[in-house]
Amino acid sequence: MKPRYAGRIVMALALPWTGAGVASGQDGLPDDPGIAATIVAAEMSRSVSADLLDLTRHPRAAVRARSALALGRVGLPRQLARLVDLTRDPLPQVRRAALLGLGLLEYELDLAVEQASRDRASEAALRLLDDTEAAVSAAAAWALGAIGGRATELEDWLERTRATAPPETVASAVSAWSR
Repeated sequence: MKPRYAGRIVMALALPWTGAGVASGQDGLPDDPGIAATIVAAEMSRSVSADLLDLTRHPRAAVRARSALALGRVGLPRQLARLVDLTRDPLPQVRRAALLGLGLLEYELDLAVEQASRDRASEAALRLLDDTEAAVSAAAAWALGAIGGRATELEDWLERTRATAPPETVASAVSAWSR
């Protein structure tokens, strides 16, 4: 992992998870050892297997969420489409994890489509800034800052919602906007 991305992972994990836990185990991994092993193997090898992609369609939301975060931690921009799809999940914990995954992707690894990828990821995050779940809005604000290039939209949203948004959402937006 490039050192500059280590801070992004720490920041993503520091975001408040209240009410939108990513997984059921104390270490953030699903309780099922086979599922946990698939996720850990992908993150350690920085490669995406068919098994990990299958987990993003798992019936348990916690597994889908943790798999989405793993896709982002791997960092490969070619997982963008799956993460954008996961931002449309009906459950907030999955949407939040997908946003964090979008913010962790290393877009410059694929220079041919870097800007188009950033634009697509930013559009997904912009769509979720006004999510009904505060944790999802906070993750959307953080992802926009991590992805970059949308400071004006983030500033406009912050001005519009500052008085009514929960403190953790405003804190994430201010942190993202100041990057």
